[in-house]
Amino acid sequence: MALKRRSLEEDLLWLRIPLATLLSVLLLSAALWWLISRYQDEMRIAEFEARGDLELLAAQVQEIEAAEQIIVDNIGVFEQMQARGLMEQEDRVALLDTITALRTQHNLYPITVEITEQDRVVIPYVTEVDYPEEQISLRGTPVRLELPLLHEGDLARLLEGLFASGRLFVVDECTIREAIESDNDYLSLLPHQMADCALIWYSFQREPYIEEEY
Repeated sequence: MALKRRSLEEDLLWLRIPLATLLSVLLLSAALWWLISRYQDEMRIAEFEARGDLELLAAQVQEIEAAEQIIVDNIGVFEQMQARGLMEQEDRVALLDTITALRTQHNLYPITVEITEQDRVVIPYVTEVDYPEEQISLRGTPVRLELPLLHEGDLARLLEGLFASGRLFVVDECTIREAIESDNDYLSLLPHQMADCALIWYSFQREPYIEEEY
């Protein structure tokens, strides 16, 4: 029996289907590998972004919790300030009425009162606030009192009454000088001394937020 060797063309023709199948499998495998790699990359990016969003959200939650804790810790102080009228606009007429009432109550000599122009300073936020709607300003009004004294107790009673009125006063300077001309005046019901006191009348004001220009 004689065997005839096939030609190369016949071998290639016979192998065309297996080769085409192999090539298709290789192409499909490469395509699947590329798709899987791309999907994994997209998942890594999505995971990274999700972690970033989660960390940002956690930081925002911590800021909100810290702000809430500040409110809880200071709500009592704020309510006391409101009750004392420290969050309202100053009422100069009411202050003069208070001084008049104290003078009558303690039988003091006439008091000279000078109230000058008010200063305003905006209190900055402790931390950065996005889109603030309100701000708090500190108002300071210089008040000068000049009054004759029979003795130092007259000045002490006046200042004590002012501090007890609910207003926020800070004494900047207070001087007392002799007002008698002779030793015999000590025996008379005359002003023995003159007091000159400079006070700062502080109050707070809620107002719409305006970005300060520096």
